[in-house]
Amino acid sequence: MKLTAFFSLSALSALTALAPACTPTSDRADAYDSLTEALGGGVLDDTGAQHAAFMREEEKLARDVYLYLDARYDHRTFNNIARSEQRHVDLMGAVAEAYALPAPAGTDEAGVYENADLSALHAQLVTAADASLVAALGVGALIEETDIADLQSALEDAPPADVAAVYTRLLGASQNHLRAFVRALAAEGETYVPQVMPQAEFDATLAATPTHGRGQGSGDCDGSGQGQGQGQGRGNGNGQGRGNGQGRGNGGGRGR
Repeated sequence: MKLTAFFSLSALSALTALAPACTPTSDRADAYDSLTEALGGGVLDDTGAQHAAFMREEEKLARDVYLYLDARYDHRTFNNIARSEQRHVDLMGAVAEAYALPAPAGTDEAGVYENADLSALHAQLVTAADASLVAALGVGALIEETDIADLQSALEDAPPADVAAVYTRLLGASQNHLRAFVRALAAEGETYVPQVMPQAEFDATLAATPTHGRGQGSGDCDGSGQGQGQGQGRGNGNGQGRGNGQGRGNGGGRGR
């Protein structure tokens, strides 16, 4: 993961119209337990081990930045997604344990990583996000774009099936998170311009059906903006949310 030319934002809103009204989180606990229980049945080569070690720290970087931004700004998107990223950190830790990968030398302290580039990147992202809420939401979108690209790269190297299932799960979650940040920016009157993904892939991601929803009865949605949820529950986010049926709408309202 590296910091590309930083994001640019405009007042256009065409792309955000492609985003689904509500993005369910992909982090149902029992699904993660199932992935964890299946780990350890393959052979992880040196390249695969390097990918796993890097992805573990990259997920931690995302969590660290979002926790900082949750404290910095009064915006529920950061809290929602930080909790998701903690589950990702735990899941990648399970991969490392199952394949006897060395633990990072650093502690769980925010901003401390084995990879020096990630340490520098954390400082750059936090500094950029301090400028404004819009800048912070843009940082979130950039992190998710980069995470998507890195997970796709890890999958291209054909890891064992159990590790590939983990990466696929994390990829779906990052795509959901990207949509959530794009919607949150739209609620602020801004449109995120992709910095890592090709425009066509970015557009397709916004238009895609959210992956790995939590299902009936507990479908949390990350982010903000106009939300349509299914089921009884509370809307999360900064927009107007309306729920019908089973699940949770995402927005500043209660499901009805």
